[in-house]
Amino acid sequence: MKNKRIYRGMFLSLALIAGCEGVKDSPSSADGIKDSLSSTLTEGTAIQLGETITIDGEGATASDQTVRITQAGTYLISGTLEDGQIQVEVGNQEEVNLVLNETQISSTTGAPILITQSAKTTITLMEGTQNVISHQMVMNDGEEVSKEEKAAIFSQDDLMITGTGSLTVDAKTYNGIVSQDDLVIEGGNFVIESANHGLKGKDSVVIEEGTFKMTTKGDAIQSDQGADEEKGFITIRGGDFDLVAEQDGIQAQTKLVIEGGTFKIETGGGYEAGAVKETTSQPPFNRGASATAETATTPSAKGLKAGQELVIEGGSLTINSADDALHTNGSLWMNGGEVTLSTGDDGLHADETVEVNGGTVDILTSYEGLEGQVVRVNDGVIRLVATDDGINAAGGMDGSGFMSFFNPTTTAQQESESGWIELNGGWLYVNASGDGLDANGSIIMTGGVVIVEGPTSGHDGILDFDETFDLQGGQLIASGGVGMLQTPSETSTQPTLVIQDSFESGELIHIQSEEGAEIVTFSPSKASQVLIISSPDLKMESTYCVLSGGAYSVEATDGVYQEGTYTEGEERFQVVLSDLITSNGTLTGDGMRGPGMKEGPGMRGTKDMREAPEMKDHPKMEMNSDLKTPTLNSF
Repeated sequence: MKNKRIYRGMFLSLALIAGCEGVKDSPSSADGIKDSLSSTLTEGTAIQLGETITIDGEGATASDQTVRITQAGTYLISGTLEDGQIQVEVGNQEEVNLVLNETQISSTTGAPILITQSAKTTITLMEGTQNVISHQMVMNDGEEVSKEEKAAIFSQDDLMITGTGSLTVDAKTYNGIVSQDDLVIEGGNFVIESANHGLKGKDSVVIEEGTFKMTTKGDAIQSDQGADEEKGFITIRGGDFDLVAEQDGIQAQTKLVIEGGTFKIETGGGYEAGAVKETTSQPPFNRGASATAETATTPSAKGLKAGQELVIEGGSLTINSADDALHTNGSLWMNGGEVTLSTGDDGLHADETVEVNGGTVDILTSYEGLEGQVVRVNDGVIRLVATDDGINAAGGMDGSGFMSFFNPTTTAQQESESGWIELNGGWLYVNASGDGLDANGSIIMTGGVVIVEGPTSGHDGILDFDETFDLQGGQLIASGGVGMLQTPSETSTQPTLVIQDSFESGELIHIQSEEGAEIVTFSPSKASQVLIISSPDLKMESTYCVLSGGAYSVEATDGVYQEGTYTEGEERFQVVLSDLITSNGTLTGDGMRGPGMKEGPGMRGTKDMREAPEMKDHPKMEMNSDLKTPTLNSF
């Protein structure tokens, strides 16, 4: 007769773990998980830890301070085990569930929980319980340490953590929780302190829900499978994250997707610590060949980092990073959510394309705000402050990413020596001390509202492009110093008014038609010498009045006043929009250059329009369909 104790109402449901058909058919949602966990389990093996270990049931044995689990099943673990270990080694087609019920396990040798073989192991955190896993190895100089010893919880195979209880992981020597395959977390309350990485799924990490407070000397969350381009990804669908990491906050070797959740991330001591880089020469398989590169002495300290693709679909992220806040060696898509960034380097960086399709991006401080081979804004709200360029489209490979066989120099980078900026919609505010908009190729604007407060020095420009600025629609308001001045090109289809005059910081500038219709009302945040205005409301051969001072009936947004009433301004002068690019007089300045520049009224471009790069409408989540992210149903 089997010696099994019946625990009614104590065990959480194992239907989720046992692979029943009902689970496969259920949606991978928080509600589904909660419903599954609310039911009861009728049988299992009870393990009571202590100076004497007692086992009531089958599948486990105890010797000294070690518990060995050798059969598939469910194990309710309670009590305290000092300097001991729970070992799981079952058949490679068998599953085990470890239910932690006020469990404390410490070890000064190997991992306190060690899973060497199973099809999948689930750790269930019982509701209302506090569980602690502590790993503090004592090492001798020169001693070799196996990978199994380098974590507080280590699994050679798939590992799932679920439940609503709490788990504290104290990993003073190495990593917190590691799976050599897939790591899936459905819920729980985690406090993790580690001497290296906090959470690591070598093949993948998928997080559905949970609260995470983590302090790590390595990466907070990592997936680093570099031998298979379909692995090494991270997907986060929800949860509350408070991450302090000396290295990267969240790092995926291939694809990183944020669908939801609330994130507070600090890396490398924050933006005031600054990015630590040095210039080296890299082999051509690192998507950028020669550039600044991280070395063994200069660890990466980025907020979010992906080797191939970085996708933000939702969530709220606040990142304070010494290095790039959002970084990918491939392409970056911002499709939704809210991000607030303070960074010692770039706000959004991609070696290939940065594309914003929605959401809100607020870059409080940065070296460069957005950087990529192509920067495309289709929708959303972007506000950024940069000590150098606001937007830099120059093929921004900085070499600070990944080196692997599936991450070679891209065709686009091999064939193109220039980058370009596309502005198709949304709201964009740029406050830059260097160039406001900087494209090694062309700038194309078809819609949206773009406000650029550029440099006041003569060494940088409000607009900086090597080919053309083709302005076809939208509203452009650009101000700054007159040095290195460029304007939209004459190949544009929408007229531009260029006003050269001295404007004080905070001064109200109002432009209206001769009939009194408002074109734009703007107040620059810093003194400027030139104001560039383009709007669908500007009409050729019409007269416009420029006024300053006065008052406006509503508050400004990024210096722009809208949908109110302007009063009591003083007229400075009038100008007739006689040409596609019209100024109020002869433009002066150091180093005036580029297409669209000609002294005097009606400035005409000096270059023909080069063939513009194809404007691509990229799908949001289908750039690499081979990178499959698992769901709870497929795990």
